[in-house]
Amino acid sequence: MVEVPPQGTSSVRDGKQQVARLEVSWMCSGDVACVVDATPNMTIDDLRSQVLERTAVPVEQQKLFWEGSELFHQADFMRVGSGGASGHQVIQLVRCHSDPRNTNRAFFRENLNLQDGPVGSFCQVRKLGNAIFGEVGMYKWTNADGLDEDVAVKCINVQKARQTLEKDTNEWTAHQSQHNVPQPEDAYAEIGVLQYLSKQPDLPNYLLKLLGAFVQDSNIWLVMELADGGELLDVVLSQKLADTFQTRRYLWQTLQAVKYLHAHHIGHRDISLENLLLRGDEIRLGDFGNAVPSHSSTGQEFRYFLTVGKDTYRAPECIVPRRSKAMVIVPTNAGPEDVIMHRESGGLGGLYQVRLPKGAIRGQMCQAEVWGYAVQPADIFSCGVCFFCMSYGSGPWIKAELTDELFYHVYANGDNGMKDLLRHWGKPFLEAEAMELLLSMIRINPLTRPSAVSCLESNWFRDQNAARDDEML
Repeated sequence: MVEVPPQGTSSVRDGKQQVARLEVSWMCSGDVACVVDATPNMTIDDLRSQVLERTAVPVEQQKLFWEGSELFHQADFMRVGSGGASGHQVIQLVRCHSDPRNTNRAFFRENLNLQDGPVGSFCQVRKLGNAIFGEVGMYKWTNADGLDEDVAVKCINVQKARQTLEKDTNEWTAHQSQHNVPQPEDAYAEIGVLQYLSKQPDLPNYLLKLLGAFVQDSNIWLVMELADGGELLDVVLSQKLADTFQTRRYLWQTLQAVKYLHAHHIGHRDISLENLLLRGDEIRLGDFGNAVPSHSSTGQEFRYFLTVGKDTYRAPECIVPRRSKAMVIVPTNAGPEDVIMHRESGGLGGLYQVRLPKGAIRGQMCQAEVWGYAVQPADIFSCGVCFFCMSYGSGPWIKAELTDELFYHVYANGDNGMKDLLRHWGKPFLEAEAMELLLSMIRINPLTRPSAVSCLESNWFRDQNAARDDEML
């Protein structure tokens, strides 16, 4: 919380609430940029909104600092109020112009903290499966407190994992040059995400929890809670998914996990039935090897270019051509600098997003920039495909590309296209609210897909939301 600071502000009484005049200065010159009204329950988003109003600096271009540290999240901002004894409470502002295509796949590696050698003792029970850089096994773990626990351990070969450190961390430049293209899986980024999440006090049950990480000989050991129910894929393929209620419950839990990740600016990029695990009767979303930051610290949405994830679940905009420009006709409902979904001419062509130039005129041809894809809408599309698989026992297509006959039919006919396929297969429609949710999640245009928060507000989840609200009382 921001309280009345001793320096850099004055304070007034606004009814019963104390208001501080918090000074925001330019970092380079030290000149005052503006003064904002700070109340005890003020959020960092409130601060950014006032800075925008009083300086005209867009939120995505604001970088705010206090005592030399950048304010990324609300927890960072709360330190401003708790540091009253420091005697200096001026927020510093830097205006940052950045291209959202310039991304850093190594961002999550900054959270990496590997212990040297194991904590406690381990006894392998059985192998659970293979991983990209090693294998996963079930172990009996006697932890540092002397408690025995069944855990899953992912062993990652250090030498193989280190190969990712030599690759370009900017997907845009690597995609254009095809030089030092990063591998889809980044083991060190996965560990960084897991360690970051493990420190969060409000982490939901539906995200796989990391219990420890250390280096032993030539391997990195990731100790995680055991998802004893295995992959959701096996449940779907064995047709053991009991009923609509269970599908709804699993989808609700999955969306709760995705909502949390997205709130923390984490894009998963590989959501699939294979990565939705079961612990008892609860979902655990795991495997963060493709994860990337979805937004900058100032809220700017990043754009990515690497084709990752599994074919069936991958959103159509994630197949990005290796060119920087494309000739497009400006749609009648679009304008300068809008991001639109473009279908390449010639044959079946491809689908990808472009950004229109400043001088774009509706109905006329122009040269647009190939704009990559945003990860949050892509995650929602993958969740939608999982929803379809849980509901009907198989995927709606092999790939979400125009060369796939089934996907092309949906592309050409919209919501009616999916309904046509269900009729053709002799499959019943879901109930109205569920069908509406499904169709919205797998829309071709990512700009029209709902967020995880909006998905969870569907009336189809009213019982799950009511039960959660009752638990919180």
